[in-house]
Amino acid sequence: MYLKHLAFLMFIICALQAQIYNTEQDSLLKAGGATKNQFFYDDFKEIIRFEPLMFNGNGELAQKSQNYFDNHIVKKIREMKNEDYLLTIIGHYQKPADNDYEKLSESEAYGREIYRLFEDDTSSKTSLEKSKKFTLAIKNKLIDKKIDPSLITTEFRAGEDNAYSNETNEAKELSNRVLVTMYVKPTKEKDTDGDGVVDSKDRCPNTPKNTKVDMYGCSLDSDKDGVVDYIDQCPDTLEGVEVNSEGCPVDSDKDGVVDYKDKCPGTKLNFEVDVNGCPFKETLGLNFENDSYKILRDSYGKIIKFSSFLKRNPLYNVTIIGHTDSRGSAVKNMKLSQDRANATKQALVKEGINPSRIKTIGKGELEPVASNRTPDGRKANRRIEIELKERNINE
Repeated sequence: MYLKHLAFLMFIICALQAQIYNTEQDSLLKAGGATKNQFFYDDFKEIIRFEPLMFNGNGELAQKSQNYFDNHIVKKIREMKNEDYLLTIIGHYQKPADNDYEKLSESEAYGREIYRLFEDDTSSKTSLEKSKKFTLAIKNKLIDKKIDPSLITTEFRAGEDNAYSNETNEAKELSNRVLVTMYVKPTKEKDTDGDGVVDSKDRCPNTPKNTKVDMYGCSLDSDKDGVVDYIDQCPDTLEGVEVNSEGCPVDSDKDGVVDYKDKCPGTKLNFEVDVNGCPFKETLGLNFENDSYKILRDSYGKIIKFSSFLKRNPLYNVTIIGHTDSRGSAVKNMKLSQDRANATKQALVKEGINPSRIKTIGKGELEPVASNRTPDGRKANRRIEIELKERNINE
């Protein structure tokens, strides 16, 4: 029973030791700029294992190892400066001899091991300290040679992985070594323009920074108008619409109405147009005295507004068309509509419009826009219409 309990206790103690060791190694790896998952389990293009660096009895790097460190290890690391690499420095130190301990019976051995754990085995601690000392000495030498410390990880393996037998002092001394290994990562393909697509797959290699690209490294064209998003000033253009170099719908006649909406393409410059891109055809809601062509005072605001429009658009000629309702004689209505058109012309001329730009027509009751059977219909038919036409430049 005693042996079983002792064995179980030993198992617990060893497990705790292992956990402490692993925790220490994890912290060392992180301090060195890597983690186990990122480091030891990566794929590497090349692993370069340098010859062991040996320390003499005074705890100093042996001269032969110093020469090898300077002329081979450091030189090789500098040659690999353009590679993506990591370094491990692993310090080893001989396991303390305990020949008497080896000769003990199984039960006595467990007891002795427990004693060593709880009674603070001085020689074991010394091994660990020397392992750390040798390892950190090499790390500091690399840092002194301008090697980036974030590329270096360290491990201390006192009493582990002995290189030679512990039978002789000479053999044990050979276990007091530091191993430097270089892990060269696979070469990363360049992404010169930084768009997330490597150069070998990038069909558009000079994309500006922060530009959204497709799987081929080319700028997106979300609205499919042929102009990429980072240039496109009109990002939601309808498919099939002709656009300019900025991705906006073309307005060929520069009238402010884009081509795909323009029902009157080819309007000359400086012509004001309606929402369809066509010259205005406007109905002036002028009021006249009953059965008269005299314009009432409350309609003069409309005359002034229209005259201002004609002044802003000197390339327009205007046709004024008079209409009446169907009450009364058709002949009388024809004359009345002409007189009202002429009265409108005179009002515009009075406001500064050249009379040569104005033509008048009377159409009487011939072109109603509503029924003459109702008061509202008759009112709608009593109207003055305006047609604008392009002016002959030679006029």
